[in-house]
Amino acid sequence: MEDLVLTGTPNQEYSVSFSSDGIKADLPANKELLLSTNLTNIEIDIELGLRGCQVGEYFTTGGKCLPCEGIGFTLAAQEEPGQCEPCPEEYAKCYHGVYVGPK
Repeated sequence: MEDLVLTGTPNQEYSVSFSSDGIKADLPANKELLLSTNLTNIEIDIELGLRGCQVGEYFTTGGKCLPCEGIGFTLAAQEEPGQCEPCPEEYAKCYHGVYVGPK
């Protein structure tokens, strides 16, 4: 399997199942595995938990967490699509999307 990309919404949980008919169930080791686990085919189940957006990142409408670097800041983690606050450049300096200090 090449170039597999899984995409999901931040702060959500997903179940992913992989199976293949390319695994020969009649081979001794595979037969033993199937019998010992009461499975009818060889399958891998994976539970995925995606992290939420962190302070200094914004939640895009496309469902991604991206850093605010260079475009503003966030001082609270966003749980739904939002934007970075613009840096008040007349009075402050913003660093790495999360640090705001006096100019």
